[in-house]
Amino acid sequence: MPRRTSRGRCSFCARSLGKGAMARHLRACPERAAATAAAAGPAVPSFQLVVEGWEQPEYWLHLEAPASAKLQILDDFLRDLWLECCDHLSCFTIDGVRYETVPGRKRMRETLGRRLYDGLRFYHEYDYGSTTELVLRVVGVGETAVQDIQLLARNDPPDLRCHNCNAAAVSIAMEAEWPEEGLLCADCAAKEGVEPDLLLPIVNSPRTGVCGYDGPFED
Repeated sequence: MPRRTSRGRCSFCARSLGKGAMARHLRACPERAAATAAAAGPAVPSFQLVVEGWEQPEYWLHLEAPASAKLQILDDFLRDLWLECCDHLSCFTIDGVRYETVPGRKRMRETLGRRLYDGLRFYHEYDYGSTTELVLRVVGVGETAVQDIQLLARNDPPDLRCHNCNAAAVSIAMEAEWPEEGLLCADCAAKEGVEPDLLLPIVNSPRTGVCGYDGPFED
């Protein structure tokens, strides 16, 4: 099993820090400040967010999002980086209100600036069957010249070990009771004769081992 806490790296200076320390570091990182100053476009209001797995806090992201971005854009970002496998439904819950991708219900057209505020804790669900749940926190309000949602930092991949031999695991057997069992190194997968199409790759995401998730979305 992965550790319940983890370290990660700043996307700008590659400094390795824990999740809480990373939020403080990003506010003062000179490389981040230089990158923001070099970005084209006027400064606009923004939110700094921490996103983590609901029951897997060792998976986390630090993001900056312009206040003008819609909830749908944030949903797309999370899907592309961490979640998308089979075009499942998803939703945010903010102050008790659900914003969904389901036609006829309250949709994700609201902007972040209308619904988020400093200190807010809110939630995201992807796939209403084999659900991956995320917790999001607003840990800062500021300005940015970057017009898109930006990845500021993320956790290092957890050190997952083969359930048979304790070597570094590279895949998960789809028919096993993950996370209690099913982690396999390449040698053990070959020895057990597991068909390649019954193995999922280990991905640095709280969605790893779930449904058909095999990594970040690519065009």
